[in-house]
Amino acid sequence: MIKIAISGTHGVGKSTLANRLIKTLSKRFDPKTELLLVPEYIRSNLRKDIGEQQTEDATLFYIRKAMNTLRIVDGMPSLRVAVFDRPWFDTAIYYLAARAMKDGTTKVPKRRYLEDKIISLFAKAQLAEAIATYKHYDIIIFNRLPKSQYDRRPEDDGVRLQSIEFRNLVNDFFCSLYTPYLKQRSELLPRTRIVINANPLGCRCSVDAFMRNLVGNEILPVIC
Repeated sequence: MIKIAISGTHGVGKSTLANRLIKTLSKRFDPKTELLLVPEYIRSNLRKDIGEQQTEDATLFYIRKAMNTLRIVDGMPSLRVAVFDRPWFDTAIYYLAARAMKDGTTKVPKRRYLEDKIISLFAKAQLAEAIATYKHYDIIIFNRLPKSQYDRRPEDDGVRLQSIEFRNLVNDFFCSLYTPYLKQRSELLPRTRIVINANPLGCRCSVDAFMRNLVGNEILPVIC
């Protein structure tokens, strides 16, 4: 089985891309038995203490929920591809960005700092032993918000407070986490391929071009 997760800040088309990816892959795989779309865990377990007010308790709650979902998916032998609307550690990035906002700093930490904090949260969620052995995802697609869109107000998705500053800070944290993986591996994602979608809010033709490249060069050759 190949597990694909779509990551990034809110309002950058992750759910749209996940659904279109499933639709594209359904041309080759049986959508009833071989494909699975796993919805965002926050939407299905909504709490008030998320977003800019996200607490550590909420973060640990969502980490446990997401990891439990991964275990369930791994127990489905007929699946060929599972597409996750967010990997489990997205919620940790939101928490770290929320804490930075609360402290009044917009300085973006380096990748190693973010990894250490994420692994620390994983340990607090009493899942520390799994971090070294569990292959969480094969491919992560990072929907990166372009700098040209930083002044664009995000739509209210009914889940998180939608300030531009917080949305952009979360995107910067994700950039700090993912971009170095294009050159080197590290402890958090030692066997995961990172794919950057640099224009997630582009026109339909640009999204279609990304999908063709993704399916043609990144996913199906791995599976087949």
